[in-house]
Amino acid sequence: MEIPRAYGPAPTPTRAMPAMSPQRMDLLDLLAAEHAARTVDELARLSDLHPNTVRNHLDGLVLDGVVERSSERSGQRGRPSWRYRVIPERMAGAPEYVGLAMALAEKLAHISPDPASVARAAGESWAARIPGDSNSQADVLTLLQDLGFEPTREEADIRLTQCPLLSAARENPEVVCGVHDGLIRARLGDDEQGWLEPFAGPGYCMWHGSSRDSDRVGRGAPRSTSVTEQQSV
Repeated sequence: MEIPRAYGPAPTPTRAMPAMSPQRMDLLDLLAAEHAARTVDELARLSDLHPNTVRNHLDGLVLDGVVERSSERSGQRGRPSWRYRVIPERMAGAPEYVGLAMALAEKLAHISPDPASVARAAGESWAARIPGDSNSQADVLTLLQDLGFEPTREEADIRLTQCPLLSAARENPEVVCGVHDGLIRARLGDDEQGWLEPFAGPGYCMWHGSSRDSDRVGRGAPRSTSVTEQQSV
């Protein structure tokens, strides 16, 4: 099925990733997959690299504006430890990752007899690796914001106005959108279910929610609200 060019979300704005060595890119991928701030020692254990090597790579990633660090005091004397996390908007839609997603989606679409089911299962597995409260639409909205979807809530539905993998999604919506469907489905849990409609209309995709608490949610949100607006309430 050919998707009208006017339909679907806008691409997530991004800057090109800076040039880096394969080892530094692997460390960045590892930190991004953790979806939580990590210390040098934690990353050294996860990557099997020496802490000095990890620290050197992290310093470079901080200078490149891809990773940010924050201090954490342990309550003991001495210097505070640094924790590092990926800046989500720098990773979302980066050309290198879009290219990888396109290649993987194309391969899966060709080798799997049911690529949509495999993609949804992959999205559910991805969701299980991300820290945060499940069964919460607020949690899902924050997660989707971090991933670059620029979501807004419309009663039980969620409108996605940007996509970090738009090019890949247009090429293989069954796979790429299937992963996103599985991600949202798993994070909402059993009490709030629904389905993702890719390229639902001009400028957006739509998660159509159905919830036992949908009437209550609707009364609490009579108009579309963005994540930023909800956090300011």
